[in-house]
Amino acid sequence: MNANEGSPGASTPSERPLIKEAAPSAPGALAARGWLRGLVEYLAQTRWWAVAAAFHVLLLALSGVVAMVALPYFGQGETYSTLSLVHPPAPEYDEKPARDVFLKPMPVDANSAPIENPMVTHETIEFGDHSETEVSNSFDTQMLRGAAGMSDMPMGGSGTVAAIGFGGGGGGAYGCSSYAGAGGRRRLAMRGGGALATTERERRAYAVDPRVAAAVRWLAQNQDADGGWDCKAFGGKEHDVAVTGMALLAFLSAGSTEMEGPYRDQVRRAVTYLKQHQLPDGRLAGAGGEGDGYAHAIAGMSLAEAAGQGRVSDTIRAAQQAAFWSAALPDVPDAAWRYRGPGGEGDLSVTGWYVLQLDAARANGLRVSDHALDQARAFLDRVSVKEKGAAATKYLYRPGGKESVRLDAIGAACDLLLGDGRSPAHGLRALPDARTPDLYYWYYGTLAAFQAGGHPWKQWHGALYRTLASTQRRGGAETGSWDPAGDYADHWGRVGQTALSALCLNVYNRNLPAAPDSTAGLAPAPAPEPKPQALENPQDAVDPVANTESYDPIDEATFTKVIGADALSTFDIDVDTASYSNVRRFIQGGDLPPAGAVRIEELVNYFDYDYRAPDNGDAFAVRTEINECPWSPAHRLALVALKGRELERAKPEARPSSNLVFLVDVSGSMSADNKLPLVQQGLRLLVDNLNAKDRVAIVTYAGHAGVALESTPCGDKRGILNAINSLGAGGGTNGAQGILTAYELAKKGFIPGGANRVILCTDGDFNVGVTSRDELLDLIKEQARSNVFLTVLGFGMGNYKDSTLELLADKGNGTYGYIDTFTEAKKVFQNDLDATLVTIAKDVKIQVEFNPAKVAAYRLIGYENRVMAAKDFRDDTKDGGEIGAGHRVTALYELIPFGDPGASAVRGAGPLKYQETAKSSAAAQNGELFTVYLRHKQPEGDSATERDVAVRDAGLGWKDASANLRWASAVAMFGFQLRGSAHKGRTGWDLIEKTAADAKGKDELGYRAEFLDLVAKARALPKR
Repeated sequence: MNANEGSPGASTPSERPLIKEAAPSAPGALAARGWLRGLVEYLAQTRWWAVAAAFHVLLLALSGVVAMVALPYFGQGETYSTLSLVHPPAPEYDEKPARDVFLKPMPVDANSAPIENPMVTHETIEFGDHSETEVSNSFDTQMLRGAAGMSDMPMGGSGTVAAIGFGGGGGGAYGCSSYAGAGGRRRLAMRGGGALATTERERRAYAVDPRVAAAVRWLAQNQDADGGWDCKAFGGKEHDVAVTGMALLAFLSAGSTEMEGPYRDQVRRAVTYLKQHQLPDGRLAGAGGEGDGYAHAIAGMSLAEAAGQGRVSDTIRAAQQAAFWSAALPDVPDAAWRYRGPGGEGDLSVTGWYVLQLDAARANGLRVSDHALDQARAFLDRVSVKEKGAAATKYLYRPGGKESVRLDAIGAACDLLLGDGRSPAHGLRALPDARTPDLYYWYYGTLAAFQAGGHPWKQWHGALYRTLASTQRRGGAETGSWDPAGDYADHWGRVGQTALSALCLNVYNRNLPAAPDSTAGLAPAPAPEPKPQALENPQDAVDPVANTESYDPIDEATFTKVIGADALSTFDIDVDTASYSNVRRFIQGGDLPPAGAVRIEELVNYFDYDYRAPDNGDAFAVRTEINECPWSPAHRLALVALKGRELERAKPEARPSSNLVFLVDVSGSMSADNKLPLVQQGLRLLVDNLNAKDRVAIVTYAGHAGVALESTPCGDKRGILNAINSLGAGGGTNGAQGILTAYELAKKGFIPGGANRVILCTDGDFNVGVTSRDELLDLIKEQARSNVFLTVLGFGMGNYKDSTLELLADKGNGTYGYIDTFTEAKKVFQNDLDATLVTIAKDVKIQVEFNPAKVAAYRLIGYENRVMAAKDFRDDTKDGGEIGAGHRVTALYELIPFGDPGASAVRGAGPLKYQETAKSSAAAQNGELFTVYLRHKQPEGDSATERDVAVRDAGLGWKDASANLRWASAVAMFGFQLRGSAHKGRTGWDLIEKTAADAKGKDELGYRAEFLDLVAKARALPKR
């Protein structure tokens, strides 16, 4: 029996109240009890499942309210909001100065805030350990695979290597840049704090921290007009290239690329600035000093990240060049990286940045040699301190050198990147603390701790976030920035401090954890998407359409027997250089050039040589040299060279007035970054080097031609530059109409005795109006009679029409160049300005008569499309080549001496049935090897003058060869190797490199060093 049964006041079960009544109290309490009684009675009569549903709805509503309040503080470890990047609101800062303690550099005490294994609890507030299962993107992944989606391609690699990205984006299954699954953070951030997210949780997860938004806003406000940041102006030293790289990484991490995002203009200008500071060999040069090694690696890392996200062809090429330079470690056991780059005894501080750069390059589809990565691993082993059978616990500056917590963080992060797989928490022995600022340590420590996840990351990030949040400027012109503090703060100043702080805070939008570590408590990672193969040629990622570049085939010259009229070799000179820069573009992009793109005379004539200029008023001086042939020692090698009259560069008035018409292709095919934008950069350079007596007009053509700028004196440079800056691409390509309009303007403003020139900038893809190549050539030949000269400059890739542009320059009394980088634009428009603009002789022809008593056969190297009939030499209606002020022309002949047994194998004219074989004259016995005849006209003249130079062979050996002949020989052999020449003899990569290295000389502009680098890269490429 129940204990209550039969007791007074008992009730049956159906009458028992659900809530025990309390003694009456205040009227409010009575009212509340009445309301509750009614609710209870109502629920008692309701079906159980309806009560349960209502209860859960109420619980979910209450949970939502709590989450809205609490998530900004206890979210994923950071204070996220859903602010839009398009119009980010100003953060609500208190108007108070930063903490004084953060204004002074303070040494790091290795014993402060010690971390037990793995880490001790440092704060009571919980920060997320990012061990939760990541949200999958629900939007259609195919939408991301188009042109815009190229920036979201997975980055390759595996394991920890695939999942980390130290700059603007990461790769692998968790990275910011994957197509689907857990990736896509960067894309959502770029759309404005997660505008494409489908759930509230996604919007919060993909938002950009307001402190990061404030930091990049400050960086944007303080970017210089040239695209860089003035490090000294903000408390640093002359490390503008390095801090520009840091700032660029911050913009990339916040979701902007060259093509998209609220800060795309700032990104584009920063990328352009770094390209402008790239030397021909690929090095990104700072202001000099020991910081150059850091500057290159940091800037190279940022270009690699920009290339991977924006997929702009010229940026891909610049990033690849930078990576090639960094990876050029010599094959010696102790090689690593030091202040001046790869090679020699390295240190961990510098090597860390190069590891980050090379991994970023590899992750973004660029070529990185396994040799360089192996050398980095070997160096890390040499500087690590390990217990037997255990992972590294400490890292040293150099083998046997000092240790520090900073070096531990660098070593741990690099080991993780290079595939060691150990938990990076081993490398962290002190938490971030504002009392001991060391952003260098915090940067590497953040990258390493984030990969560990779990408890180590939670404690690290809690300390880091509070430290940076409490010291960010709140108020005034420096709002959003951080005061320089710590050991390196006086080097990188406020700009570097702000950029690196933003990167630390924005680690969620930069990369996500690597493979889970069982000791870190991470949930199993979802299977990654299949990773694409690394790009064989990075340029292929830019133009997915079929490659329509065109090159005329080259029939390599063979040996000709010196018999009768065949003893004469006649050609018009060529000072074009397009082939070299175009070949360079292919090789630096990771591919060998088509055989038709390799014109050996243009490779040879790209370089400067130490030829003496004329001193007697002649248009040019002649130089000859005979020596042993390096690739066929039994043969002789003859050099025939011209050097044009130079202008006095110290006297601007020495250069005649210029009447220039820029003829710019603005058709749709010119929209790529390495086309019209590069044209504009080059033309701005040219205008900067003109003076008030010069005039410029601009004609554009797409579907139709138009005059963008009437002939304008260069005293109005602002107006000219505004016209250049306003050009935009779109439409078809009616080149013929543009040519006619440009020549009309040039003839209208013709300056007698001046430099009258049309400068055509195009990719050569004429597809509207007159499109036949023969018709275009006829049009150019007709216009060339006006004594207006032509400079043809080619740009771009994919649809480049080399075959058309070379002939246009040839028939237009002009020169032909190819501009693939800003550095090449500087060479054409700045370094070679006089040769580009001022013609000193036209219709220049060379005829060489060989002495059959000395020469059995000869071969002109290159110039295959410049060969003329012997009778055309003195026919002044036949065009020759043009020479500009200071131009150099080099031609090489390979000669088979008379009596050489090999001469019998040369095919030539045999005995004649109806004629006697020509008899040698008495002059054949005078010891002369050959005679050079030169013929040319004045720039505005119609009559030609002629001169001749007789040449003897002194029998010199190769050891007596001049540096000029040795360098020209090395470049010619490079051409043989690229084309697979049937006449290359013993040519090989070793011989090319040794010959070039011996003849490199001073090389003040770095062009010869770039050639040596190009040879090394070509050597490493797979053969066809």
